[in-house]
Amino acid sequence: MSECWIGIDQSYSGFGLSILRPHGHTTTVTAFPPGSYGSGVDRLNAIGRWLTEQITHTRHGYYVAHVCMEGYAYGASHGREEAGELGAVVKTVLRMTLDSPVCYPTLVPPPTLKKFVSGTGRAPKDIVIASVKGLWGIDFAKEMTKAQADNAADAYVLARIAKAMSTRGDEPRDVRMRQTLTPHTEMKRTARAA
Repeated sequence: MSECWIGIDQSYSGFGLSILRPHGHTTTVTAFPPGSYGSGVDRLNAIGRWLTEQITHTRHGYYVAHVCMEGYAYGASHGREEAGELGAVVKTVLRMTLDSPVCYPTLVPPPTLKKFVSGTGRAPKDIVIASVKGLWGIDFAKEMTKAQADNAADAYVLARIAKAMSTRGDEPRDVRMRQTLTPHTEMKRTARAA
């Protein structure tokens, strides 16, 4: 069974999910507006069901080798509680659908994601999108709205980081990620707490 790598850019307004395979990728952006999905627990439940279906479908054809999800923007002053709840739903789905240690995602801070793709941790979203096109030939700006392209590019870069974390390529950016990030971040936190 071929390996695949998953990148998750979790958001209510544009949930980016990228599944990177040896010969291609599937990158989607799905919105979960409260008018269609309710609010609070109902909305979180809808996201959890959708993500479970996506991961389960992927596992039928591929071995999930590594998962990266975007970490929290700790300096943010709005929406922290909602982001925390959504992150918990994503982590719970991964824990229920994948085997250890892959079920524990590697958390990637936003500046690290930007630096991986563009060379600078302060790159604006349009530079991230352009860098994805330049490095890997994928033009999300041409395929999607600007908001969708932002989320798709982030999810795709996260899938690329997941691949870098689980393979031993010698590309400088891949080596830097393995030196910078804590693989399976949540598993490491759990082990320290025990």
